[in-house]
Amino acid sequence: MDVLSMGKEKFTLADLWDEMRGFGTKNPELLTIVLASAVCLICLHYYVVEGPFRFHVMGLVNNGGMPDDLAALVGWAVGCMVCYFVIPTLVLRLMGKNLSDYGWTVRGLKIHLPLYLLLFIPAGIAVVTVSSRAEFTQVYPFYSRPNGWLEFVIWEVFYGLQFLTLEFFFRGFMVHGLKERLGKVSAVIVMLFPYMMIHFPKPWMETSGAFLAGILLGWLSLRTGSIFGGVMLHILVAWSLDILALWHKGWF
Repeated sequence: MDVLSMGKEKFTLADLWDEMRGFGTKNPELLTIVLASAVCLICLHYYVVEGPFRFHVMGLVNNGGMPDDLAALVGWAVGCMVCYFVIPTLVLRLMGKNLSDYGWTVRGLKIHLPLYLLLFIPAGIAVVTVSSRAEFTQVYPFYSRPNGWLEFVIWEVFYGLQFLTLEFFFRGFMVHGLKERLGKVSAVIVMLFPYMMIHFPKPWMETSGAFLAGILLGWLSLRTGSIFGGVMLHILVAWSLDILALWHKGWF
């Protein structure tokens, strides 16, 4: 059946294809950003999180004597960097775009730095409040049994780099890539839902907080033109939670 009915209006699949092709012709950058974002998130979930990528990295780093569980987490972090940064960067380069137009710049960061430090106060209070709760200590830190400070630092460095690329993908590539055609508010909304959904395996309070943080960090990225304030805030919160969770477990 090649005719679809929508209320009183009927159109063929050929009509639908023509509309889609026309949309792509008029909005090539928008379509490219949306499709590339979908590809990155699909690859992240099925090839990195639930797939073999981290085990490929394990085979490379295990030669240096790194424990299997740490090597697997490093593989996950490297996979995130590929999906959140390497692929989007290649897409932007092929489009002839500069990364600085997508938030990858520290220009103006110094002026807004006090604002981000101020935002860390309520975030830090929230971290202290939840860090002793069982649903958080069971999840954090991801590398829960570091054998000494070296392993702890190695993991936290890769963990931080993962947040750097995550912020670029959601608050840079998506938000700045969609704002011209969708408008700033709509660009943040479109980014917000996949960002919230990557938190679904985590405690519900964190997922809810991610929804609010996604709005705030998206708006700040648009306002400042830089993702790096959000990177700093995100890493400070994540490292603080890991340190407090280990402290509650008696690691220190």
